[in-house]
Amino acid sequence: MKAINLSTESNYMTILDSISKEIYSVLFINLKNIQDNYLYLKTLTVSEVAAVVKANAYGLGEIEVSKALYEVGCRNFFVTHINEGIKLRNIMVDANIFVLKGNLSGSENFFSIHNLIPVINSYEQLENWNNYCKTTSLPPSCAIQFDSGMHRNGMDEEDVRKLMNNIEILSELNVAYYISHLASSENKEDEFNNIQLKNFRNILNKLPERKICFSNTGGIYLGKKFHFDMVRPGIGLWGYFNDNNLKPSVNLFAKVNQIHKVKAGESVGYNQTFKVQKNSKLATIAIGYGDGFPRSLSNKGTVVINNIKLPILGRVSMDSIVVDISSNKVSNIKEGDWVEIIGENNTIFDLANEANTIPYEILTSLGERYHRIYIS
Repeated sequence: MKAINLSTESNYMTILDSISKEIYSVLFINLKNIQDNYLYLKTLTVSEVAAVVKANAYGLGEIEVSKALYEVGCRNFFVTHINEGIKLRNIMVDANIFVLKGNLSGSENFFSIHNLIPVINSYEQLENWNNYCKTTSLPPSCAIQFDSGMHRNGMDEEDVRKLMNNIEILSELNVAYYISHLASSENKEDEFNNIQLKNFRNILNKLPERKICFSNTGGIYLGKKFHFDMVRPGIGLWGYFNDNNLKPSVNLFAKVNQIHKVKAGESVGYNQTFKVQKNSKLATIAIGYGDGFPRSLSNKGTVVINNIKLPILGRVSMDSIVVDISSNKVSNIKEGDWVEIIGENNTIFDLANEANTIPYEILTSLGERYHRIYIS
């Protein structure tokens, strides 16, 4: 893993040609584009812009990505687990780090030791946190999440009723934010967005005034009434939302590790799910589901060689995929040549559509076997 300044290189292929021969796959992560995306999203709102860097920054590297975002002014970060928060705190002294899974019973001391902010998701968690705060000289910060209709995390109707019956508990706590989460914000026309906004406002109207955080990436595009005091984009930071002003941050390449010929009627891969119709020249590429490349792309995914999309033949294996290079346009490919898996000609959106999934899953599945190069 290393960092480069791409402006000193002519293009990705120039860099790839200089890579050590024992490396079979390379993942480029463009930190400069991530920084630009953050700064662009800031122009869409007057609210504070946080960064969601959970799940190892969606597979891109929590430490590297968070450092880059910090450099351009981000001071609020959301993670899922305490361990993710501790990892982040070790490189950031003054950032606000919110832990979305909240304070499960017995975990409260970790938040205090590492100066992390729990996102409290139930009345039970609220009581546990309050009891812990009574043992401290100053109550540490917390956030409280309310379920506005997604029914995943946050205080539900019963929890809210309990809170209303003991509303004075909030005066004893240092509540930094009330938050909720949108379920369908990527679809601006979905009326459920407004239903959730109404539900959230109905809860907020019963509470002492505090700062509010509601919108993910999609919520930013729903308009000012969804923005409140802080927004918390995730997927938009990496450039994978429906806005051409956002810059993609990932390029993935893998090597051809074998070329061989097969006769008409012979099969390719496990369980003989594909048979060639004529004598063919095939290339085996060093990437598979062991690297996070979806097995669902068997017999329907594509890769790019010489700017030409080629279909995957047969099943995706743990370490390999196979494509047909019989065409004159790609027949010059040889062992050790690089193949574009994700890039300008084969985007994450393309890959996700072929795999019948979403860009989030493609990103968070990126494996540890890739040689990672960070572009700064």
